[in-house]
Amino acid sequence: MAIAGNSGVGSSRGGNSKRRSHGDGGKHARYTAPQIEVLEKCFGECSKPNNYQRQEMIRANPVLGSVDSKQIKIWFQNRRCRDKQRKENTDLQLVNQKLIAENKLLMEENGRLRNQVTELVYENKHLRQHLKNVC
Repeated sequence: MAIAGNSGVGSSRGGNSKRRSHGDGGKHARYTAPQIEVLEKCFGECSKPNNYQRQEMIRANPVLGSVDSKQIKIWFQNRRCRDKQRKENTDLQLVNQKLIAENKLLMEENGRLRNQVTELVYENKHLRQHLKNVC
C-alpha cells in the first residue's frame, strides 16, 4: 500500500533507488604523506584557493600530479570544515569549564544556604518553645 504522494520511486522500498555516483566509483581520495604535507603548506598560505591557484599548486608540486583539481578543492573544503569544528570544540570546552566552575560555586552556596536553613529551623523551634514557656 503506497502512502499518498509516494509512489515508491526513489524510496528504499520501491526497488528503484539509485546511488549517486561521484564519478570515482564511490571511493574516497587517499593522499600520501608528501601530498598532505604539500596541501597543508598550501593551506597555510591560502585556505580557499581558486581554480587557477589549484592548477598552479599541481604544476608547482609534482607530488600532486596525480590529484585532480576538484579533489584538491574538496580537500580544502574538508580542511576548512575540520578547522571550524576544532574551533567550535575548543570554544565549547571553554564554556564547559566556565559552567563547571560556576556550578561548583553554586553548589557551595547551596550548601551554605542549606546550613542556614537548618540553623534557622532550629532557632525557630527554640524560640517557639521559649514563647510557649513564657505564655
